[in-house]
Amino acid sequence: RFASGTHRVVYRHLDYPYLIAKISLNKSSLMDNVREFQNQAFLKPFCCKCFEVDQTGMIGLFEKVDPILSREEFASIAGDIFDFINEKIIGKYIVDDIGTESFMNYGLRRGFGPVLLDYPEVYPLDGNKLYCNKFDQNTGLFCGGVLDYDPGFNTVFCQKCGRTYEARELQLLEKNNEVIKKG
Repeated sequence: RFASGTHRVVYRHLDYPYLIAKISLNKSSLMDNVREFQNQAFLKPFCCKCFEVDQTGMIGLFEKVDPILSREEFASIAGDIFDFINEKIIGKYIVDDIGTESFMNYGLRRGFGPVLLDYPEVYPLDGNKLYCNKFDQNTGLFCGGVLDYDPGFNTVFCQKCGRTYEARELQLLEKNNEVIKKG
């Protein structure tokens, strides 16, 4: 056993030190490995590589990188992570669990730098959804405030009324049912 998260446990292989297996622990996380296999196309090379996922989604084989284990270690690479978020994500994708509160979702690839370890909630951004749709019963109007990440990239919120949003609420939904499906 190498590590564990909320819904998955990670095992390392004793004979293959650069390979780990992520195992889903419950039904709610069963598609996480599959989504990470697909999402690596959006994030590469800034995520640990997903090599293969079994047909049930329960087991995924991934590149093993050195996990970030403390806030101090995270702070030492925060500038690189900030650059990654601003250059690779903002304006193109909407992602959950990439901020300062999720510092253990990052690791270091030797000779490269920081990479995301946990990335099932990555969606192409629908730019038309960047305004708050909270309905105010008193006025009969929608808020319409601008949505943005908080300074630590922990949540997306309305700058006017404060309502928070999950990444899946702001994703671009393809009408022709190609790759992206409602999460």
